[in-house]
Amino acid sequence: MPASGSPWIRKATTTSSPTIPPTTWSQKYNLVWDQILGYNLFPKSLRDSEIAFYKTKINKFGLPLDSREDYTKLDRSIWTATPGIQSRRLQRYYGSHRPLD
Repeated sequence: MPASGSPWIRKATTTSSPTIPPTTWSQKYNLVWDQILGYNLFPKSLRDSEIAFYKTKINKFGLPLDSREDYTKLDRSIWTATPGIQSRRLQRYYGSHRPLD
């Protein structure tokens, strides 16, 4: 299970990578399922930092899927925004029967 100290998260949150340019980014829209299904594989701090970063990338079309183009897909944007919604509201939206945080 990934944790805040996992190699995956360390690699994903560093600014230098030999294979990924520092200006490249993409929506992590599948983080929503980690939260909704209650797996908690990724820490809340990672979700929060992603949401804060995305707020800096919104353009007139919404949040782009990634750094390559300006367009977006509504379903992916909703999935990406969902971890920023308070747990009680998220539970009402998705009908969860267990706590999400």
